Amino acid sequence: MSDIWEFWRRSLLGEKPETTPGTPHAGFYRDRSSRAVAIWKDGEQWVCSVTSGYCPRHKDEIDELFGFVCRAPITRELFMHIKNGGGWPEDVQIPERGAGDNSQSLPPHELLAAQINDMIDEARKWLASIGGKIATQEHADKAANFAGAFGELEKEADKARKNEKEPHDKAAKAVQAKWLPVIELAAEKKSWLKKEFEKFALAEKRRREEEARRLAEEQRKAAEEAARAAAENGEPPPQPEAIEEPAPVKNVAAGTRGTRVALKTRVDYVVIDLPAFAAHLAALENPPPEFLEACRKIANRLGAAGANPPGVEKRVTEFAA
Repeated sequence: MSDIWEFWRRSLLGEKPETTPGTPHAGFYRDRSSRAVAIWKDGEQWVCSVTSGYCPRHKDEIDELFGFVCRAPITRELFMHIKNGGGWPEDVQIPERGAGDNSQSLPPHELLAAQINDMIDEARKWLASIGGKIATQEHADKAANFAGAFGELEKEADKARKNEKEPHDKAAKAVQAKWLPVIELAAEKKSWLKKEFEKFALAEKRRREEEARRLAEEQRKAAEEAARAAAENGEPPPQPEAIEEPAPVKNVAAGTRGTRVALKTRVDYVVIDLPAFAAHLAALENPPPEFLEACRKIANRLGAAGANPPGVEKRVTEFAA
């Protein structure tokens, strides 16, 4: 007589015994919905027990369920634990805060922070209990569940933040809607009149520069005429006066209230040879971070579009998400 439990026992030892459709094997298993499943024979009849939901009654249904759970054996003790209302070893429960722990007096953000810190303590204790390193699938499941619990707390905190912030956002939006058009109108007309001033100021600057050049030229001609007259009269030439170069003209400014408006000088450096400039930056021992970041973004965009630009290598990084 064959041992109907042999498949399950060998599976618990890490083996993967062969199985064929239409041949369920007695044992305790876990399905994809995290239900605990028990399959056994009552006389000649295959029977099944599940911890929640629909329980198969017919052999073909039991065999179909076995096909889903046969590679996920669990111990009988764990089955009974789950059946009696317990949780799976990798389950993570968010610590409750309530009456008796003085947390009800905390504001909502501090209460949630306390829950997160409680969860941090639990996660650290668990990680220490397994030697500080994930070594099994059960460990990996528990770590993922801890991450999921932190994610739930993150969403809860973000939702509370948005709810608390919403009336302030609406009030700020109303203030912006009321005042921005007024501010923009004044700013627009400020720029308008400054442009009108700029036309005058540039013309006035040119006029002053031309006047300074004219005076310098008259001074030079007067000196030459004096020297020529002295020579005609047989007199020694007059001591030449130093002819000064035209001094920079005084900046053009205007306005008698508040801040005066004046011409200002702005220096811009324009890239006229992009390949040369880019090559220079790339050759630096420490290229500017913003240059590297711009190159990274462009490379990712081109790569995502299917391009294969020179100097770019595709790298695949795996990470937990």
